[in-house]
Amino acid sequence: MVVAMLQKISERCREVIIGSYTDKSQQELADELGVSYAYLRKKKSLCMAELIALVRNNKNHAA
Repeated sequence: MVVAMLQKISERCREVIIGSYTDKSQQELADELGVSYAYLRKKKSLCMAELIALVRNNKNHAA
């Protein structure tokens, strides 16, 4: 279900979230994406909140 929800968020959010679960440090990921470390942390937080809301909303509709 989470994989399906990942398809509903922006490509940039997918890059940030998936990239966060690799062996790279957040600084390395930020460098790779061409953003600052602070921006990456904020974007990851916003993207995770969006993904969590989608998953929760989907569970509510499935019940």
